[in-house]
Amino acid sequence: MAESRSFTPPCCCRDSKPRPAYAANLLVGSNQVGCFGYTSMMVSGDSHAFVARPEKALLDLVYLSPRGDSLEYILELRLQNFDSFDALKLLEIAQRTGSAKLMRAAERVAKLITEEGNR
Repeated sequence: MAESRSFTPPCCCRDSKPRPAYAANLLVGSNQVGCFGYTSMMVSGDSHAFVARPEKALLDLVYLSPRGDSLEYILELRLQNFDSFDALKLLEIAQRTGSAKLMRAAERVAKLITEEGNR
């Protein structure tokens, strides 16, 4: 089984230039606040790969999709396995981006996670 640990990719923290738009940070997961949303996983021997957390991957998809924050779009995704989602982490990442669209989406998904947990 692959070992995982929290890790901050060094590539996204080399410069201290402010990054005004979330779109510029999709691949590196950084903004004025720092780096976030990745886990380093051992893939073979001593090789590691940076893998986006489920919360960050979902927010990237939402950001890149027109009307990705709409409840209809989120329901169309047919999200499952909410036990692998951390609603607080989802909200934290969305807040750190400064994107109103991502905050709306995160709040909607967090509500779905809560409703699923109450069933």
